[in-house]
Amino acid sequence: MGISAGPPISSLDLSADQATAAREAFKASCRALMKRKDVSGLTQPELAALRRFLERRQAIDDVPRSLLASDLAARLRPSVGGVGADLPPERFLELVAALRRIRT
Repeated sequence: MGISAGPPISSLDLSADQATAAREAFKASCRALMKRKDVSGLTQPELAALRRFLERRQAIDDVPRSLLASDLAARLRPSVGGVGADLPPERFLELVAALRRIRT
């Protein structure tokens, strides 16, 4: 058992559109690309979005900042098992970031 190389891509006679479609189908079906490696239950892209928001939030005007925090919190809440369910969005995001730092 193991991994072995397949045929050269050039021998598959795929158009650029077919190759792109195949790559996108692989990415959509490959759970390893979105594997949850973090104890908080968040994917690496989710953690990156959380970090970016918290790092840059001071530079964002109040209304867009609130909207971004609400949207991000709504996307992340299902992944963290009820942590901070009663908190406002931005406070929830701060808590998730703090918990992640403690657990890693």
